[in-house]
Amino acid sequence: LLEACLPLRRRSYATTAEAYRQAYTDVATTLPLFPPPMRHIDRPLPPHYATAPFLCTSGGRLERGTPDDVDELLAGYLVSGVSPAAPNIDVGGETVEVSSNGQARRALAAASAEGKSYWAACRAPVEHPSWWPVRAGAKAVPGFEHLICGEGASGIGMHRDRYREAEQPDRLVSTYLSLSRGRKHVLLLPPTDEGAAVAQQLGGEGCDDASGRASSQRACFPLLPSPDLLERVLAAGGFWFDLEAPKEESEEEESEEEE
Repeated sequence: LLEACLPLRRRSYATTAEAYRQAYTDVATTLPLFPPPMRHIDRPLPPHYATAPFLCTSGGRLERGTPDDVDELLAGYLVSGVSPAAPNIDVGGETVEVSSNGQARRALAAASAEGKSYWAACRAPVEHPSWWPVRAGAKAVPGFEHLICGEGASGIGMHRDRYREAEQPDRLVSTYLSLSRGRKHVLLLPPTDEGAAVAQQLGGEGCDDASGRASSQRACFPLLPSPDLLERVLAAGGFWFDLEAPKEESEEEESEEEE
């Protein structure tokens, strides 16, 4: 992952539990980097082929482009004909209920102007990567083609995505994440009893059910987990790592000049 993403090279990461424990004791500024394996895929995957998380360099693409700031988000996506429903919004760690794109635009514009952290998840047209099994005839997952934007130290917290159909039992959603801007701290846990126990340690009691998710999504994500917590995540079969979007050449040159 360090070789594939230049921005990560500028930060201090540990790639073994022993190295992380030592760095945590000495300085406590080294981040954990324990990602899933990298895979090179150039053809559609059969349904249910991928049974474990993986990284690859081919992701989805937003047909309307990636917004660089809140103004581009509001003008390009939170308009009729693009996002068919009002987005989910969180401002300053609190859910903001909105019933229209107009209300969402006003709430996000105010949050950005006041310097508050926020995230918004809105439906958006997405061009899937060539390996995504929907192109091989797999059943699509409607409702999870989202653009998620944020500003400041924002995050969704511990959760599992579920898809609900009328008169059908809930089903867990296996999907993918493509990062277009910024950096995202990622923690993945397996759907096992130990994975659920670790999730509750991080997100609180009931973090994976409907009644507990509101509080679990307010739980602060530990950027520097204790060595014991990190080792418990890894022992459960989990992953803890950073993703950072590649920067444009102009951004790289500007960053080098600032340094």
